[in-house]
Amino acid sequence: MHINARPVLLGAVGLLALGLLLGCGGPSPATPVAAPTTAPTAVPTAAGVGEEPTAVSAGEATATPQPAAPATEAAPTLAALDPEALLQERCSTCHGLGRVTSATKSADDWRKTVVRMVAKGASLSDAEIEALVEYLAQKYGK
Repeated sequence: MHINARPVLLGAVGLLALGLLLGCGGPSPATPVAAPTTAPTAVPTAAGVGEEPTAVSAGEATATPQPAAPATEAAPTLAALDPEALLQERCSTCHGLGRVTSATKSADDWRKTVVRMVAKGASLSDAEIEALVEYLAQKYGK
């Protein structure tokens, strides 16, 4: 008895190919799709109404607004000028204000607490830390 190996081999290769196609997301396009090199723009007329779009070559500059560079430090807000607003805006994101208002600490202890909170992720500049510590010491100090 003689078994023809060719059909068995072709079947195994076919199953392997099918498994790879299914496992890898299917066949990819034979040729990659290129991004268009021109973009339509409206051309204003004397009446102020745009005409048919025209192509602008990829080399021509268009007025595209660029995002502002991220600030290295948080931009001052109204809360930056008001320590009570700073307390409500920045401290209450992690815990209730009752935790602050029920405490009585010296200025040094408030400073240690605020610095510890900044180390845990509170967003306060050096000037905001000073204003907040002064406020906390006056309002909830020993």
